[in-house]
Amino acid sequence: MQESRSKVHLLANRTKAGQLVKFSNQSSAGESWNWDFGDNNYSILKNPSHTFKKPGTYIVTLTVDSAKYN
Repeated sequence: MQESRSKVHLLANRTKAGQLVKFSNQSSAGESWNWDFGDNNYSILKNPSHTFKKPGTYIVTLTVDSAKYN
């Protein structure tokens, strides 16, 4: 079994309070997705949406895990 993990950091720049942001995962492989929106909220959906409650700039992290079985 071979496992791999990829991490991507994005900026949700100058979001407004109550603003809904849609995220699009463009990774080519993966079996699980872990989004950290930088405001103590998380998602395991492949392409989530998130509403930021406070205005600001957030570092959003996507971690993609995949496992290949031989």
